[in-house]
Amino acid sequence: MDDYEKEELSSLKSLVSDVLQKRGVLGKIQAQLRSSVFAVLQESDENGLEASSLKTRAILASPQGRNALYLVRDLLAYLELEYTLSVFDPEIGYVRKHSLTA
Repeated sequence: MDDYEKEELSSLKSLVSDVLQKRGVLGKIQAQLRSSVFAVLQESDENGLEASSLKTRAILASPQGRNALYLVRDLLAYLELEYTLSVFDPEIGYVRKHSLTA
């Protein structure tokens, strides 16, 4: 491959990357990847229902902190950010309760 072809390929990669970034496709793919990696890590963790950091546990210890985290969680659910929720829930030790009403 000569220099011209390398430059054209680099330019094309840059153009495609920019367009995908502007359309939000790259962000969605990155979120899916993070979610999948986190799910694999959580599967190997036997205590997946415990908050993952000391700071999170400290916040969950108070009613105001729990309410704040659940408010953030509700916002993520409202915005339909399912991949973000799939990472957020295990990190705060949230257990989804299945509703009997559809």
